[in-house]
Amino acid sequence: MGEKGCDECDYFVKHDSYDFIGMCQNQDKTITKKEVCPDQKEIDREKLKEILEEKGWIYCLTCDEPIFSLEELEEHKKGRLVEKRFSDEVASKDSPAAD
Repeated sequence: MGEKGCDECDYFVKHDSYDFIGMCQNQDKTITKKEVCPDQKEIDREKLKEILEEKGWIYCLTCDEPIFSLEELEEHKKGRLVEKRFSDEVASKDSPAAD
């Protein structure tokens, strides 16, 4: 796949609170989005269409918004699309909250 960052890989799942980290599903570890590994996998847009039809939504990391239809998917041709995001128990404790 070349020298693209891990956020351009199909195995990358973005953290829902922190933009700069994610989970590598292939290596089962937390990584930064700019890491590069030899096991990168091209993103399968056809698979994303199937997931959209099955699950009802996917997520555009580029725009930071959900996609609910095939029409919206076509508008996000250059977006980095994913089927899920991950979170952890600590991230919510780091976020400031109003009393």
